[in-house]
Parts: sequence; C-alpha cells; structure tokens
Amino acid sequence: MPSINDILDKSKLKAGSVLATEVRKQVSTAIRSASTEILNIPPQIAQAGAADVRGAVSSALNVGLTDVRAAAARAATGDFSGALTTLAQGPQDVLGQFGSAFGLSSGGGVLGSNNGLVNTLQGALGRSDPMLSFQWYCELPTVTPIDGAPTNLGWNYVEEASLAFRAYDVRQIYASGRNRKVPGTYNVNNIRLNLYADVSNKSVQYLMAWDGAILAPFGSGAVTIGGGFGRPSDYWKPIRFYLVDAAKSVILMLEYIECWPTDIDSLQLDSQSSTRLTYNVNFSVGDVFMTAFGVNSNISGQALLGAFKSSARDFVRNSARSAIKQLF
Repeated sequence: MPSINDILDKSKLKAGSVLATEVRKQVSTAIRSASTEILNIPPQIAQAGAADVRGAVSSALNVGLTDVRAAAARAATGDFSGALTTLAQGPQDVLGQFGSAFGLSSGGGVLGSNNGLVNTLQGALGRSDPMLSFQWYCELPTVTPIDGAPTNLGWNYVEEASLAFRAYDVRQIYASGRNRKVPGTYNVNNIRLNLYADVSNKSVQYLMAWDGAILAPFGSGAVTIGGGFGRPSDYWKPIRFYLVDAAKSVILMLEYIECWPTDIDSLQLDSQSSTRLTYNVNFSVGDVFMTAFGVNSNISGQALLGAFKSSARDFVRNSARSAIKQLF
C-alpha cells in the first residue's frame, strides 16, 4: 500500500503546506480512531479464536470491493457524483484506492482479482457514469423573417431530437494490385426536432418566422408574381445541443451549422381520441461540430483533501465495525 507521502508527492501537494498537513492529520486521526474500536472488541470474543477474527476481517474487506474501487477511481479524477456515498459504504483500503488512481501500486493482491483470477467486470465497473437520453437541452437560434421582427423559441419547447453525424462516401483507388478505399465527400443527414404545440401557437409562430426568412411572405398580387427567396445568410442558422451530467454540467456540445427547416410532418386530426399535437420538423444541416468537455486527470489538492476528510474516517471505522458484526 502506498504511504501518505507517496500520495502527497504524486498529487503535487507541497510538503509542509497547509493542505498536506491537513491530509496527514485527517488520515492519522481516522486510523487512530479505528484502532481504538478494534481494540475494544470484548476479550471473550477475541479469545474465541484468532482464525475467526481474521476471517471476519477478510470478509468485511471484500464487501462491495469492485464498486468501491470504481467510486474511488472516479473521485480521484474529480468526479464526486455518487462516489463518496459508495466510498463510505464499503470498508476498503483508502490509501490503496487513491494511490492506485495516482498510478501507484497498492501492494496488495486483492484488488482486481479473485483468487488469482482477473475480474472480467473490473473494466466495466471502472467506467464513469453513463450518459442518459433525457439529460440534454437544445438552443434554437433567433430568426428574423424578411421585413419582420426577430423571433425565438425556448429550449423547453424542444421535446425530442434525432441527431445525425457525418457520413463519408467511399472512393476506391487501384494501387498495389487491389482497390484501396479512401474517403470522398461527406454529408450530414437531416436532424429532426419534435416541438411542443401549445394553444398560444408559440412553436408554429417561430416556424412561420423561419419560413418567412427563407421565402418572403406573399403579399397583394403575389399569386401571380410569386414570393422572393431570402439570402442564405438570413435563414442559415446554427442549432446547438448540450448533453449534461447529473450535476447539470455540460459534458458534450453538438453544434449544427447552416440549418433551416425543410418540412413539417402532417398533423393527424381525429374526433375519437384526445392525443396532443406536436410539430415534427426536419432540418437541413450543413455540418456538425462536437466539443467534449473532459475532467482533469490529476486530482487537485482541495479535491484530495475533501475526499480524505469525507471518507477516510468512515472507511477505517466501517472496517472495524464490519469485522465485529461478522463475529455475532
């Protein structure tokens, strides 16, 4: 198991600094407290057999081992969403878990193995939380129809979205006795939005404004002369999608450029049900750009201190308590 000094050095905490001193103090206090609880085991229980005590401690240390390892790895990279709760529930090796996250050897053969066999689920358990289909929002642009006023629509009116990505054409080039495949042109298919339709007609007014930027509204005598098309710079607009985590922090942004609505699905009306209406709109897309927001791979001094203060004491105390419970 790595020492406290190893972890402090790896985390780039300056020796003798306030943070380094506080980390040492918190961990030392937790270990002393746990040692007291272990020593307070009733003598008659301890005398019942050292083998039973060792077995109880071993069982306690293996409760939820893989879950706690994954939580510790997430906490060590700055992701504390749910991690500290898991850390506090399992009697695990705090310094070993955090040392492993810093690239230090834990010195033990328990983690990541089962009687010498590799845990095939370890990689899956070590992954961060999944992205969920409902944790997102859409930012629609402000559009200005020809000879009209700017109009916008809030993110809360976009209920569903079907997003597309780049698709490359494949070209074949003959070389060295066979055809080699290389990318040709690429294209981004239409994206599709489902807009909430309310009795105030806010969604349809927004769509009408965008249509009015593409094609000038028909005026007097327009049936004969036809409408005039706007400039692409007036109706090509960006649409942005933001995917967030459980803490509402943006983790991925998708920006579609040169967007404009091509058509709206027909509305199905009937007199036998009370199904609510929505506007399903297809948008032409010029290109898509993705921006991923990562997490710092090195835990900061403050995060390290917070993790130790919140979980180190519980880790060691729970180890003792779980061992005692196993004896009864």
